[in-house]
Amino acid sequence: MLATTRCTLPQVPLTRCPAARPFAVLLLVGLFAAVFAQSLQAVAADPPIAKVQVPALLKHSLTRIDGQPLPLAKYRGKLLLVVNVASRCGYTSQYAALQKLHERFAARGLIVLGVPSNDFGDQEPLSNDEIAAFCKKNYGVTFTLAAKTKVRGKDKHKFFAHLVAKETSPKLPGEIKWNFEKFLIDRDGLLVARYGSPVDPLSPRLVAAIATRLGSDQTDYVRPMKKVAARFAGRRGVVLHVGDSITYANPYGQWARGGMGQTADDKKILAWMHAGEKNDRDGWHLAAVNVPGGRSQTACSGIRADEMLKGGRANMPPLAEILNKYRPQIVVYMLGTNDASANRPVKEYIVDVHRAVEMMSRRGIICILSTIPPHVHQRERAADYNDALRRLAVKKGLPLIDLEQEILMRRPFDWSGTLLAGGDVHPSATYAGTQPNAEPTPANLRNSGYLLRGWLSLQKIKQVKRRVIEKGDKSNSRLLCSIH
Repeated sequence: MLATTRCTLPQVPLTRCPAARPFAVLLLVGLFAAVFAQSLQAVAADPPIAKVQVPALLKHSLTRIDGQPLPLAKYRGKLLLVVNVASRCGYTSQYAALQKLHERFAARGLIVLGVPSNDFGDQEPLSNDEIAAFCKKNYGVTFTLAAKTKVRGKDKHKFFAHLVAKETSPKLPGEIKWNFEKFLIDRDGLLVARYGSPVDPLSPRLVAAIATRLGSDQTDYVRPMKKVAARFAGRRGVVLHVGDSITYANPYGQWARGGMGQTADDKKILAWMHAGEKNDRDGWHLAAVNVPGGRSQTACSGIRADEMLKGGRANMPPLAEILNKYRPQIVVYMLGTNDASANRPVKEYIVDVHRAVEMMSRRGIICILSTIPPHVHQRERAADYNDALRRLAVKKGLPLIDLEQEILMRRPFDWSGTLLAGGDVHPSATYAGTQPNAEPTPANLRNSGYLLRGWLSLQKIKQVKRRVIEKGDKSNSRLLCSIH
């Protein structure tokens, strides 16, 4: 950087005497020359500014559908899904699935880029303005659309020539065969996957590939949750698990209550949350202890999100009464499987979840939200619920356990019968010899659904305590010291 030099020039009186004027002028010129030379030395001494390297594939530019330039370099560091689209194709309905991908993953770094093309059977006859209107009206598209572009043939756009070249990816070369082919470009600008037209954008393998590349939960929850935690006046270390039979089931807490392979940090957080005390401070115990009617103190078989709010099912108290009774510092909240089974509209379901979150927030309780597992009988409805839960987590700044993603990452095709009981909505307790209290190795976390969920819950609780509660406690301590 250019060094800033504060220079105070001597006060040289410019006398009326003609002989003195040339001397004064020469003196001023000499001083300015010295300052200029010093500045040049400062510039020369600064290290050169490193240029940001743009990956070769992203050095190209397209045009937005509104006519504005679209330099692909702006997507460096993002995960980019490029799809050649058309409005008169048998796969045109995939616009809806692409929009869902955008809504689900945009906040975590996914860019969906649709590129209309008329290269296949003249199936994109519309103008750019007509394409934009068509996509908005029929599919509510809000992801980025490029202008109509040649994607095939000798005169195809240079970006697509680069994209399908053998040098770009020896395993994925060749001309685009039809509309709605999909190209996944990673954060480093490398083509890492290519999917044919029949592959639905919401197919398990494509979703799993995106989720894996994006990594785990990226929700920025620290600042919002510190504000919530500042209102807390309950019992420290009390962590409740609120949910349905997936929470009430004994295997959910087995690893926390005495599983193998617990680290020193795991044991420390378990002690902090009173695990093993089997009293009204031990949330694992409260979630599993039997109460007549098929429920525990904080979870109930068959219960929906709306029923948890108002209570009554199997004499379950309303959620507000549970929160007032146990005064927890954290709640792990997972409801929705029974709502999906009842085919409740997404809007009704998420309104109830939002009400529960607000109820906790007012009490200074940190809510850790969890997506629900894939639903063998209501796959689309459960996926829509989970999309809504992710959006709520981003909107409210909530820590999120993305159980659905974690399952699909490990078992994109065969989750039913492995991580979930075969033909059932519940996680598996035992598969391939793996018990829910087994060591959480990568192999075991692919086999026992309850081991996976219990382990994920503990890791997220540990993370929230470290990022929000411990730092908040230290800040409060410093504030008290400054007051006294």
